[in-house]
This record gives sequence, structure tokens and C-alpha cells, in this order.
Amino acid sequence: MKKNSKHASKQLKQEIINMHLSGRSVKSLAEEYGYNKQTIYNWIYAFDNSVNLDINLDDARIKIQTLQARVQELEYENEILKKATAILYKDCSIKADTSESDY
Repeated sequence: MKKNSKHASKQLKQEIINMHLSGRSVKSLAEEYGYNKQTIYNWIYAFDNSVNLDINLDDARIKIQTLQARVQELEYENEILKKATAILYKDCSIKADTSESDY
């Protein structure tokens, strides 16, 4: 078992995590690389959280894009309704004017 320096490089951490994800036990990796098992578990935990964070960010981006498209759609519908209301109001005003003059 060889002793390593105080800090492992990101590349080494990633290699150890990949070996663990490929089926190697944390115990065998700790023995081979000279790190405490808990240290390797911490790396794995940090890696899992960063992957989940990336997935959550991607989900959030997709949700934002979906909501932006929906807002655009609703704004368009709102404009149509405003125009329709104006036309109907104008139409009702004309009918009211003509019905008053009939008396």
C-alpha cells in the first residue's frame, strides 16, 4: 500500500470513482491507492451530488424554456382577447346608439 500526498488530483479522484462505478469495492480501492475508505466515499458522494445538480439544472432549463413558451402563447391569446373585446364593445355601442334613436 503506497502513501499518497495530502490531496489527490481531480483526475485521480475521477479515475477512482469510475473504477468504483465499474464494480470495484471501496475497500480494494482504498488499499490500492492508500486513501481512507471514508475519503473515497466522500469523493463518491460529492460526485453523485454534482451529477444530480447538473441533472437538476438541465431540468430547470427545460422547465424555464417551457414556461417562457407558455407565457408567449398566453400573451398572444391575451392580445387576441383584447382586440375581440374592443370589437364587441364597439359593436354593442353602435347597437345601443341605433336602438335609442328608434324611440
